[in-house]
Amino acid sequence: MEPCVEGFVTCPMFVQIAVNVPTITGLFDYCIPPELIARVNVGQLVTIPFGRQTVQGVILRFVDIPSIAEPKSIIETLDPQPVLTFAQIMLAEELSRSTLSPIAAIIGLMLPPGLSQQGDVLYSVRRSSHRRVVTSLQPGKFKRGC
Repeated sequence: MEPCVEGFVTCPMFVQIAVNVPTITGLFDYCIPPELIARVNVGQLVTIPFGRQTVQGVILRFVDIPSIAEPKSIIETLDPQPVLTFAQIMLAEELSRSTLSPIAAIIGLMLPPGLSQQGDVLYSVRRSSHRRVVTSLQPGKFKRGC
């Protein structure tokens, strides 16, 4: 097995992960960094980079060769215990195939509420230097519809 190099980190082991983004179909290959090799197992919830965000995912299997040339590395494991059993993973894969649903959506149904987090959008209010003019409606100006 050839190790991949991500930056300066050599990753000798790889896993396939279902990311916790219900609209995403498919599995994604990730490197296991050397400091996590002894702590990573199938069914575990992990934090991973996904595009420009950091998301959670569940490890579904170990793979010998990744499907992409330079897979990203797992950031951390969130719990030493697996959140899914092998039987649950097999069931999720079968349900995904038979219902044509994203596997992440099926896995999300199997996780206890509050255990995993999906990507959140954070909105904030900014003060603007522009003033908005709000005018009040005058009574009787508009007719009420039926």
